[in-house]
Amino acid sequence: MVSIGIIGLGTVGGGVAEILERRKDRIRDRVGAELILRKACDLREELSETSGVSPGSFTTDYREVLEDDSITLVAVLTGNADFAFECIKECFKRGKHVVTANKALLASRWREIFTLSRESGCLIYFEASVGSGIPVIQGINEGLAANTIDRVKGILNGTSNYILTRMSIDSSTLSEAEALAVKEGFAEVDSSADISGLDAAHKLCVLANVIFPRPVELDEVYREGIDSIEAIDIEIARDMFSFSVKPLAVLRRHGDKVEARVHPALLPEDDMLAGVSRENNGILVEGDAVKGVMFYGKGAGRYPAASAVVSDIIYLAQKINYGVAGRIPYIHTDTGAGTPVLDMNELSFQYYLRFMTVDEPGVLSEISGILGESGVSILSCFQRGRGEEGVPIIMLTHKAREGALREALSRIDALEAVKKKSVFIRVESDREIE
Repeated sequence: MVSIGIIGLGTVGGGVAEILERRKDRIRDRVGAELILRKACDLREELSETSGVSPGSFTTDYREVLEDDSITLVAVLTGNADFAFECIKECFKRGKHVVTANKALLASRWREIFTLSRESGCLIYFEASVGSGIPVIQGINEGLAANTIDRVKGILNGTSNYILTRMSIDSSTLSEAEALAVKEGFAEVDSSADISGLDAAHKLCVLANVIFPRPVELDEVYREGIDSIEAIDIEIARDMFSFSVKPLAVLRRHGDKVEARVHPALLPEDDMLAGVSRENNGILVEGDAVKGVMFYGKGAGRYPAASAVVSDIIYLAQKINYGVAGRIPYIHTDTGAGTPVLDMNELSFQYYLRFMTVDEPGVLSEISGILGESGVSILSCFQRGRGEEGVPIIMLTHKAREGALREALSRIDALEAVKKKSVFIRVESDREIE
């Protein structure tokens, strides 16, 4: 028999308790022993009647979970990163293994967590922290273990992907699409972490630290949200260039360095991620032996996330039952060193540019001249109608260094003829778009 505890019976925790009960016979067969939910904690006392947890197992005091010596595995499923860390630290101190879904915690305190894990001989599994029910962490850590992972390119946030999909379909504003996402249950009322790219940065940082033995720091992951994207840019990119606008996260190996970035990007229509729409996630992993492997599925929700948590519980419970848990580390990480991250200004992309200008002769040549002086070459250029905010001038560039483009845009935005801050969106493609 393996006794477990749960701290946090919210959306994910409640789903975990439900699956554990509904699948208990199958889980017993997989674990090789009975799996007993000994204690489940939540501050909301009313959940004692609605969570499906037996009355004798429910508690509002998390310390009852931590201090129960019969419990050898705890699912820490609270959203508060600081509280979750204190729970995990206490679990390790008491010899308990941990499952969590808290990507913010893992991204911000990776070194501390795995130092404590190593010192205590306890394991921590965290499949649900990235991609919810998509088994990308296990896929990389175990299924692709024979490979050197050269690149991860993915849509890691279902909320921002849903919002951009709605903007593309309905020509709605970002705020209108966000309100619809909340209404349909694909976004929280406060979806700032999704829109700003913070949620995806947390997940990319976790993936980076699964792949690279030397951890990547969260504050070194470049982050740009989707709040600068307007419906006009989505429409032009689609109609004129056959591009899709996606909230992208990219991790790429450059020798002993790495690029790690989260930002909206334009994808050619033949890109595997271009068709990943609505609340879905898609993660392309490239290894030197296997080449490209695509993970796809629901990136959020009660049951997809609970599925990943219960899978972690099953595999950890197996190890506990057979007496091997903690003998071999789950993740091989060097907590004393770090992987250097390349500065965005040193990377090169093709760019979609939009300038809102007055309708006067010479404006286009002035803008083109500044771009040329900075080493940014124009592939195509056209003007699209007129509006109250001015005349939109659209450009697609050849590949250029980001630092050079930013320097040029700062000069262009200072021109009297430019009425609004310039828009630029990176094109993510392995080939030069002609």
